[in-house]
Amino acid sequence: MIVLLRNNPIMVVVGAVILVVALVGGVTMAFTARGNAARQRRVQRERYLDYLETTRARLAERAAEHRTAMWRQHPDPQALIELTGNAARRWERRPGDADFLRVRVGLADVRALPVRLPDEQNPVQPFDPIMKGAADRLVRLSGIVPSLPSVIDLERGGQVSLVGDRDLTVAAARALVAQIAALHSPDDVQLALVVPAERRGQWRGLDLLPHVQAAAADSA
Repeated sequence: MIVLLRNNPIMVVVGAVILVVALVGGVTMAFTARGNAARQRRVQRERYLDYLETTRARLAERAAEHRTAMWRQHPDPQALIELTGNAARRWERRPGDADFLRVRVGLADVRALPVRLPDEQNPVQPFDPIMKGAADRLVRLSGIVPSLPSVIDLERGGQVSLVGDRDLTVAAARALVAQIAALHSPDDVQLALVVPAERRGQWRGLDLLPHVQAAAADSA
């Protein structure tokens, strides 16, 4: 064949043309494959971002449901008067209930929804950096539910102290007492007040609660 090509100019030209076509075809196929891979990666990213958006919407819906449930379980102290008028809810918490003597002390942004990525990626198929970045943002932001009631457990908390401005701490203590009285039966919880005589006015009406066993003036 080599002798034939050397002795036949036409075959030399044909061979050269075939070589050029093969090279051009190889380069074209390489660019085409690269372009197809890029398009496939772009399509995968678009689909994954759509999936994350759907997941974000579902998490937002779950967060709203969780927030509504928490606000119903631990209502604003100002709503307790209306609640006590509802016989089904008045003194609804009993010993053994998960929320027995759990009272609201304020509001906080709480990470309440379990959202996380796998701990380790597949070394054979690493995460796409753009898709991983979008997923990381979803995990960082979507698991937090804003303005949830912040709750303490008085049954297991031992002694609880309120520290700060006196007017604010008295208001907070009154809110805790109001929740206990509205949501717990006097058969299960009793209250006693020890307060200096000059400050009894801040607790006017407390002695009317059926939960109160004693109201003592402390001269100290």
